Amino acid sequence: MKLRVAILILGACLAGYGYFGFSRRDQAHTTPDSVSVACEEYERLFRDVSGKIASRLERGDLATDRESRDLRSEALKAALKQAFMPLAEEESRRLDPWTPEKEAALLREYERAERQ
Repeated sequence: MKLRVAILILGACLAGYGYFGFSRRDQAHTTPDSVSVACEEYERLFRDVSGKIASRLERGDLATDRESRDLRSEALKAALKQAFMPLAEEESRRLDPWTPEKEAALLREYERAERQ
């Protein structure tokens, strides 16, 4: 369940950071919620991974597109886990014991925070 939730949240982050035509940074945002914190951490890690892969490409350490793609894929999977694990752990605590009503309420909180 943690991975499923993290993947859904990643989609929200991508939308919030302009990948789908708008940017959350354009909105007044005073206190970031847990989702925003995770998204910002993932963005930081994504950029770090991108720079490291670019450096390896420039040095000639990666000879094929497959090497580059595979290395980047693994690094981004690790970044996603690192960025979203605190959120998944928080959700696990909040949803224990799980009920459909609890999860729906939590998802509605995420929905409302995006619109504020």
